[in-house]
Amino acid sequence: MRKKVGRKVYDTEKSELIGTQMEGAFGDPEGFEEYFYRKGTEDYFIHARGGKESPYPEEVLLPLELDDAHEWMNRILGEARTQELIELDDAEVKKAEEKKAEKKAEKAKAKEKAKEKNSKKSSSSKSSSSSKSTKSTKSNKKSTKKS
Repeated sequence: MRKKVGRKVYDTEKSELIGTQMEGAFGDPEGFEEYFYRKGTEDYFIHARGGKESPYPEEVLLPLELDDAHEWMNRILGEARTQELIELDDAEVKKAEEKKAEKKAEKAKAKEKAKEKNSKKSSSSKSSSSSKSTKSTKSNKKSTKKS
């Protein structure tokens, strides 16, 4: 199932199935199935369907807040598996932050390098224009002497 919620697209085929909960027997009007997915770092959703008298009389896809996702994981998967997933999220968040910091540092280094290059060009063009000015002054003096 695929559904767009706000600016995000949730897709059961492209997400990782983390756990399942089933209540009641097949055909039970109060029975339902919940499939818990991890879309990405700290991004979870439930795909659910059930009988006419269940909490999910129609097939739904529900994005979860992080606290709700952790509560579902604790209740269905247990504390150990929940802790594994939280640690996985934390590691991915840390890795993303480090990568962002590296990019920022590289950008600053490139900017500094460009600044130095422009500074060298500017000082080089100043000395070249000053030598041109000296040459033109000498040639003006020569032409004045000839007259």
